[in-house]
Amino acid sequence: MKLDIRSKILVLFLTNWVLLYHIDGWIYWLEVGLILLLMTGLYQQWCKASLYTLYFLAATCYSFFLQETSGNGWQVFLSFVFIGLRQLLPCFMMGGLILTTTSSYELLHGLRKWRLPEPLVLTFGVMLGFLPLLPEQARLIHQALRLRGVFLKKREWLLHPFLYGEYLLIPLLMATLRRAQELTMALMTKGMTSTRKPHEFFTSKWSWLDWGISLWSIGMCLYISLSSLLMP
Repeated sequence: MKLDIRSKILVLFLTNWVLLYHIDGWIYWLEVGLILLLMTGLYQQWCKASLYTLYFLAATCYSFFLQETSGNGWQVFLSFVFIGLRQLLPCFMMGGLILTTTSSYELLHGLRKWRLPEPLVLTFGVMLGFLPLLPEQARLIHQALRLRGVFLKKREWLLHPFLYGEYLLIPLLMATLRRAQELTMALMTKGMTSTRKPHEFFTSKWSWLDWGISLWSIGMCLYISLSSLLMP
């Protein structure tokens, strides 16, 4: 069983809603637990789920340690790393799950079911096919640097971070611009920029799991909004 893209987007919307209202406690942990269950139970991403769990446990232990001691410069920096990124991590977790488990055709079909404007739908479709290429392009650029005898050891990245960023970012930017032009020409060739309703060959059907997760996500967003309005 796999989730529909619309239910995944609603869970992603919930993670951003929790981040916007700075919610912690049982709602936050239910949200994290749901994402971890989806990663392990439906998509078998055990390695990523284990790393996320270890990070959350380390951040939680550090938050308790920070309450017992007086803060200095290093503790303020570590608190940002462990506690600040802890709030952002559910968004990255769900976003990464969508990128790795959803095809562009499935995303286009789901967004069209919501009657969204076609330019917006095509923008998200191109983005979903474009973002996974960035790590692959970065890996190829890094291999090219090693073949030329540049940055052979990892400690050289730390000793010369700005030089390494220059060698990596400029070819990556050129490759992404070239890929964006190719995707634009492909869309124009296939006629996806026309105003007529396109033909779809992808079908979807909601399961009880999709209904349950979607209703729970919408209910939690409404609960958070009403709770913030009722607070003095």
